Amino acid sequence: MKDEVVRKFIESLNERDIESCMTLVADNIELRSTLAMNMFPDSGGTLKGKKVFRNYLLLIFDRMPWMHIDSTQMNLNEKSILVRDKDINSSYDYYMQYYVNDDLLIYLLKSDTTSAYK
Repeated sequence: MKDEVVRKFIESLNERDIESCMTLVADNIELRSTLAMNMFPDSGGTLKGKKVFRNYLLLIFDRMPWMHIDSTQMNLNEKSILVRDKDINSSYDYYMQYYVNDDLLIYLLKSDTTSAYK
């Protein structure tokens, strides 16, 4: 069930459907991301809250129109779901680790362009 939430979120991201994305995240969503750190250095790479997360996604949609996430490489464990993908040029791997709560809402998303989170 939790993996279906992640698949739907990725599908919504790929379709640039911000409203659908927002129905799948908790109000207290937290993003920890190397990309967020590059875009907002003062954040330390951590963005918190649904409104901030929404604005981040809209910025990503605008600045990275080529972005497409392949959800076929998913690894599930008891705590999270890890998705591995490559950038558009296949020049580097990146990882997204999703944490889904009992209400089936994503409450934590970790993203790294170099290595998987533990």
